[in-house]
Amino acid sequence: MLFRFTTTPYDWSNSHDAMGFKDRFSAEAINDRVAKSFVGTWFRLEGCGHPLERPGSKFLTELRAGTVTAAAMLYVSSSGLVESHELTT
Repeated sequence: MLFRFTTTPYDWSNSHDAMGFKDRFSAEAINDRVAKSFVGTWFRLEGCGHPLERPGSKFLTELRAGTVTAAAMLYVSSSGLVESHELTT
């Protein structure tokens, strides 16, 4: 038999390794891992161990803020290009 069919639903809660899938990819775990890396020390994220670390600065928060800022800048610059093109035609 190539496939085994069961009538009971599969329990995904115990199917991952010892640390657990949800624990490894939670926001806290990602922030902690990045803070302890070279990137965290370079940007002085909270938990990096640098004497001048910035309290409250977390990787995912900074990434979200940078993404929103870049999107806003792209929107403003593109709307300016559209308006300037409309004025010339």
